[in-house]
Amino acid sequence: MKTSYHVHSVYSDGENSILEIVTAASEQGLDEIGLSDHLVYPKANRSVPWSMSLDAIDSYFEELCEAQCVVGDKLRVRFGLECDYEPETADLLADVLARCPLDYVIGSVHFLDDFPIDESADYWERLDEDNRNLVARSYWQRIKELAQSRLFDIVGHLDLYKKFGWKPSIDLTEEIAEALDAIAAARMVVEVNTAGLTKPAREIYPSPEILDMCRVRDIPVIITADAHNVSGLTYGYEEARNLVQARGWLGTVLFSKRKFELLPQL
Repeated sequence: MKTSYHVHSVYSDGENSILEIVTAASEQGLDEIGLSDHLVYPKANRSVPWSMSLDAIDSYFEELCEAQCVVGDKLRVRFGLECDYEPETADLLADVLARCPLDYVIGSVHFLDDFPIDESADYWERLDEDNRNLVARSYWQRIKELAQSRLFDIVGHLDLYKKFGWKPSIDLTEEIAEALDAIAAARMVVEVNTAGLTKPAREIYPSPEILDMCRVRDIPVIITADAHNVSGLTYGYEEARNLVQARGWLGTVLFSKRKFELLPQL
């Protein structure tokens, strides 16, 4: 099965319409395409231009239905969202998700309070080493809370803080282990996200070391490209497949109606 589940359209920060993405996925020989546009629950003191608005949700799912009708049996269109976990909006987000006809939800952490994890290297450069390490430590605590919320099915781009080439200078093994324990307990899937290959990090999310920790906990994985245009739907898949196979995974997953099925092959 050839899938791409982390894909953004013009509803958030992607370059192509839903129909263009679905058509391209069919032409590229994918078996399943999953749209997962950003939905960050709004807060009064913050603007997130790369998130769809709450008012757009109905039309988003209507377009997904229409696109499935266009391609018919040639391709399965899966209905997803990528949503940020923030403690103060989690209950409100839960109400929204409960009303959506979803196959899966990717849970991500792009913000720690007012600090944007992956918006710009400038934010990181303003911090000294101690505060950078503090952000990374707090990030893993937030990932733990994300898993414990039981709002999500897939955890998005673990170790996102390395995007601009910086990595913690302290040992975060304990914090990472606690977060992964929570992910395993929640029966979540970790995405092996190839987008980091195009960033200053030059590394897939998560790192090989974190993937080893996932494997010990028998956490399922799914390879994604975090695509923002139709040319990147399966970018870096061969490298990602080699990475996870070397660590002992034999298969991946398919999602339907918030449940996943284990597949015997990657």
